[in-house]
Parts: sequence; structure tokens; C-alpha cells
Amino acid sequence: MDRKRKRSSAASYRLVTADEIGLLKVVEVPADNDWKNAKVVQRWGKLGEDAEPGVQRLATSTNNLLTTSGACCIAAARAGGSVDLFSSVNGRLLTSFSSSSTSSSLVQNSRAQAHEASDVRLIHFLGGSRGGCGESLRLLTCTEGGEVTIRQCAADAAADFLSPTAGSVAASGKSAWADGAVTFKTIDKILASSLDLEGRRLAVGGEGHHLQILDLESQKSVFQARGGKPSRCGLTDLPHVTALSFLPPSSSSSSSSSAAECTRVAVGTAKHKLHLYDTRVGRRPQQEVNWGEARITAIAPTPSGESCWVANGQGVVEAWDFRTGKVGGALRGAGGSIRAIALSQPWNLDSVPSKAAGNSGGDGDGDEDEE
Repeated sequence: MDRKRKRSSAASYRLVTADEIGLLKVVEVPADNDWKNAKVVQRWGKLGEDAEPGVQRLATSTNNLLTTSGACCIAAARAGGSVDLFSSVNGRLLTSFSSSSTSSSLVQNSRAQAHEASDVRLIHFLGGSRGGCGESLRLLTCTEGGEVTIRQCAADAAADFLSPTAGSVAASGKSAWADGAVTFKTIDKILASSLDLEGRRLAVGGEGHHLQILDLESQKSVFQARGGKPSRCGLTDLPHVTALSFLPPSSSSSSSSSAAECTRVAVGTAKHKLHLYDTRVGRRPQQEVNWGEARITAIAPTPSGESCWVANGQGVVEAWDFRTGKVGGALRGAGGSIRAIALSQPWNLDSVPSKAAGNSGGDGDGDEDEE
């Protein structure tokens, strides 16, 4: 590991990226937003015969990696379902565990399918906790096979194993996460997932399944969606959700209760259809739009909750306006299938092509190469 370079206190941004050969890289942008001179300042991981499985998902316990108040946790979910926790200060491996305790029973057909069922589709720190800052850590993982696990580390234990004096893969770190894990099962063959803004509900969908929303506290399904209306010939599409996202409460909403929670979910399918669900209204989609000729691959809602950006397997990115039910305003520049899209202040749009090897976030796919 290359940890000799010291972090620059004048950096404008610090980003963590990962790739399919198992390396994590810390990229720093110099002061005054000098993106042209951004460079890799640290590399975490091993190469050669000791190389670890590729990283598929990343999550951080704080959104600000430039903080000087203490270390935070960086969680890396690797192919096969293993999860490594690193210190944000120097990349020290804190502890490791498996995201699936019953991977062999999730899929019985073959070892390859069982391996895929253990792959993490969503990894996220709940509650915006910051390890080492007097708060506990709660980490949620959801595998493709439908196993949801919530692990918790108490505030004092988190401060202990995040301490610079703790050893690599410290026993205190392993024991801190070993107790109190909550695991429950949801649908299998998950292809898309999303957490609401408060981190209390989990939305999932996949091959053979419509949208389902689960309450993380009760570990039960609170909403089971149905597909769109049949065609004139009486035919309906088989359920195959490929992208979804909770939507922020709409600014035009008149209900005070809706302002406190996310009740709407935007869904994209393999049959190039967009569905807008509202759990207050019913199980059928409130809007159904045929868009493009390829599967929907990514959805990114705007802060107003009145629209969202959608992308598909042909590299098309457009805006879906919920007020009119229309999709338009195509963006140029994407080359190939889009894997992930995200909005950054002041709500500019970034996209990641499918050629990207690794993934850069909790519920999104990405890599260093952005467009």
C-alpha cells in the first residue's frame, strides 16, 4: 500500500474510488477547485497473487472526507459478498465480514449463482453517523439474493477501533460489529434498491419482482406494487425492475404528513417503461411512460421532487417531468450504456458509462471515469 504521501490540508475535494482489481484510490483536488491537477494521493489494497476481489460498492460514514475532527469509516463491498472497513485517514483495514450468512442456501443451482447472490447491491451507513465523533455506526447491506443485514457498532467501540493506535484488523473492531446484527430476507434477484431520506425504509426490485418497500425497524413489507395496466390485447409485461429511487417530498404537496416522509418512488424496467408510484394512493403506478428502446439503467431525482433524470442502456439521458408526465431534454456526450447518474450542487448532472470497472457509491454504479 502506498501511504507515504501526506494528505493536503488545502485540498478542495477528496474522493474515494475503487476498481475491479480490488484497489481503492484517494483522489485529491487542490485548492480553488483545481480539477485539472487532481491526482491520486493514496492507494489501498494489494496487487498480484495477493489481490483481493473487485470492489462493487462503496459507502462512507460521513459525506465530508475533508473533516479534521477524526477518522470516519469507508466500507467497501467486494465481489462475492465480503465487506472491508477502512479508516479514512490512512486506509488502515479496520475489520472484515461477510454480507451474507447463508449465501449457499440462497441459490442452490450452482456455486456461480450462489456467488452472485452474495454480491452486495446496496451498502449504506444509516442515520448519518460519524465514527469517532461520539456517535454509533449502523451499516446496512443488501445482497442480490435478498439478504438484508444491519450491523451496529456502539459509539465507544467505534471510537476505539477507529483510533490511530489500534492495530490492523483489531480484535476490538471485529467484536464491535459481531454482536447485535439483524438479518432478514426480502425478494431475490435484486437489481435495484434505494433508501428513503430518513434511512427507515428500503425499496427493492428486480427480475421477476415489482417494487417492494420494507420497513427496516419491523423488517416487514409495507408496500407491494403492482405492474401497469394491461394492453388492449390483455397483455402485461413480466415484472423486471432495473432502476428505482425514492423521490424527495414534492414542494407542491399539500399534505403535512407527506412533507416528513418519502411516499413516491420512480421505477424503471427492462421493457423501457417508467413507473411513478405513490404509496398513499394505491399499488398501481400513477404514471406510466414508454421511453426509448432500451432498459432503464439509472434514476436520479431532483431536490424539488417534481422531476428526475433517467438514463438507459443506449446512453440516452433525459428529464422526466412528473407534472406533465413527459420525458425530454436529451443530454449529449454519453458514450455507451449509462451505469449511474448523480446530481451535484448546483444540481449539475454527472453520468458514468458502463465501461467503468468499479462502483463509487451506496446504491449506484460508478468509477473514476466520469462524463
